[in-house]
Amino acid sequence: MGIAILEVYNSHPSNKQEIKEKTVEKIPFKEEGLPFKGSIGNFYAEDLQKGLVVFSGNTRPDVKEETSQRLMGFKKDQEFYEVKQGASFYLAYDKGELSISKIPTALQMKVLQVDPQMLQLEVDWQGKKSLYCLDYLLQEGGKREDLQEEFLIFDQVKWWRPDQLYALYGGKEYGKFKGLERLEFGGGLCLIKERDLCVFEEGRWREVAPSEATQNYPLAEVTKVDKQSMSIRVWDKTGRFMWEFTLVPEKQEPLFTKPEEVFSQIKLRGLNQITCKIEAKTYLLKQGDWLLKTAQGWKVLRTWDEVERYLQYRLPGELFVFDGVEKKQGKAVFKGHLFDTMRVRPQEVVLPIVTPIRKSGLRRGPSMPRPLRQEGEKEEELLRLNKPK
Repeated sequence: MGIAILEVYNSHPSNKQEIKEKTVEKIPFKEEGLPFKGSIGNFYAEDLQKGLVVFSGNTRPDVKEETSQRLMGFKKDQEFYEVKQGASFYLAYDKGELSISKIPTALQMKVLQVDPQMLQLEVDWQGKKSLYCLDYLLQEGGKREDLQEEFLIFDQVKWWRPDQLYALYGGKEYGKFKGLERLEFGGGLCLIKERDLCVFEEGRWREVAPSEATQNYPLAEVTKVDKQSMSIRVWDKTGRFMWEFTLVPEKQEPLFTKPEEVFSQIKLRGLNQITCKIEAKTYLLKQGDWLLKTAQGWKVLRTWDEVERYLQYRLPGELFVFDGVEKKQGKAVFKGHLFDTMRVRPQEVVLPIVTPIRKSGLRRGPSMPRPLRQEGEKEEELLRLNKPK
């Protein structure tokens, strides 16, 4: 008979005790301690299956396998013992439930073999021996109400696909985030990829550097990412409690802005500078300018603080980036990119400049926008991002 133990509980022994094998005279159970009278056979099998749990050891990815201990015990006792080959345990009934006894009894359980995937036990009842194999592969288990708050957060987390603003305009400082998935935990974001780790610290989840110590924190690992789903495993500090969550990406937010309705009367005013009408106001735009749609209307981000707050999702709204003026099929055009609030899928904007211009006023293509501000550069000079590829 095989027993598969698939339940995982957020418990660990407060007083671990190894029960060593002893040679003693077998002592029969008292009649009131048995669930049946008379000939009972393997009366304990069902109770063993219901009550015995085995932890596969600390399965956190930041713990070495050789330092991880496997533990075994009964749910009712909430006391667990290190599993070692050859260790022997006495069993007894307490209020109708099977548990480990600290005094010798006629029912004895011995660990025959500890394999990476399975535990082999021999149970001896008055000379009658039975073999049991217990799987201690860590599976989803426990109850939702038993989960700690930091793990329940994953039921509400939002997964956004990579930020395309970073991909197109990230420059040296933010270009390193190109292609990273985004997990939104309430007011914060984690930028991650497959196999990255996050820890729960000071009330929030955050990413960790590859060399950073993580052993003293609840841990999350991104185990798989594809276009349809993301799998995440989370562990408590002990590593003996694990839960797996599956996320699906958030739907792309629609773009409410129609560029041809926003930008009108576009006129060339210099090399890669234009004037245009936006909501009845006249704007002078330079190559690399950012326009953010706010509740009060469109606003050009003029300071580094505004740019940085937008890059860090602290200024929400649709964004237009003016790439410059180009010649297309012999005509001057106004070019840029429009982004939704979460910057998932940008829309390229190409609009005609209807005002006649001199040929000498055009270049074959836009000049490179200035990069993000370097240290020591004056803040009043609005910094441009890299030209999109």
